[in-house]
Amino acid sequence: SRYTGSLTIPDSVVEIGERAFYQCENLNGTLTLGRSLRTIGKEAFYWCAFTGSLTIPEGVAEIADGAFSSLHQFNRDGMFNGTLTLPSTLKTIGAEAFAYTDFSGELLIPDGVTSIGGYAFYSCEELAAITIPDSVTSIGTYAFYSCDSLTAITIPDGVTRISEGAFSCWNLTDIVIPKSVTSIGVSAFYDCRKLTAIIIPGNVTSIGKRAFSGCDALKDIYYAGSEAQWTSAITDRGTVELGDDVTVHC
Repeated sequence: SRYTGSLTIPDSVVEIGERAFYQCENLNGTLTLGRSLRTIGKEAFYWCAFTGSLTIPEGVAEIADGAFSSLHQFNRDGMFNGTLTLPSTLKTIGAEAFAYTDFSGELLIPDGVTSIGGYAFYSCEELAAITIPDSVTSIGTYAFYSCDSLTAITIPDGVTRISEGAFSCWNLTDIVIPKSVTSIGVSAFYDCRKLTAIIIPGNVTSIGKRAFSGCDALKDIYYAGSEAQWTSAITDRGTVELGDDVTVHC
């Protein structure tokens, strides 16, 4: 791309189309989005090299798939290195919307968001805290995979399934699972190396393979159902990959 440096989208712009700035790798300054913006298309800023913080303006309801995905693992550092501010009007965060970005600090997902797509925040390794509102009912596969600066996460009431690989984060020590959850997917908490204990609601009737694989510090699981329910939920302790020193309290 011949475009270099920072980019400012003027207030007169209401829509940025699909792949509008796709792979503009020389855009390596800041990105400022105009106040009238309402639509950000699929992969609009995919594989750019912006730095600094980003504010999505009020009025935007959806962050489309791959809109700000960086894919930095192939050739360079990630995109952005400041904070991410999302608008109160937001309803949907698409698949890979912010994958591989280097946003730091605390991320507040606004109340009103109902869906977080698969890989949405995949490998956002610098995010120190994420607040997910109770309006969220769907969290996609690997949505927060390798968000390795996170130490705590509260899954909101209304979520019924913890998807595959959704919260595989090295440094998680505190995970709150709501009573609405009935299913824990494959590798859901894979490699949560510092997790020592977890409470699982009695409504959970299915726990996928490798759900706790790599959770080397895990010692206690507190399951709110009966022993028979637990046995039914895991099918086989080995496929869930619980260590021999893990005690399940029913």
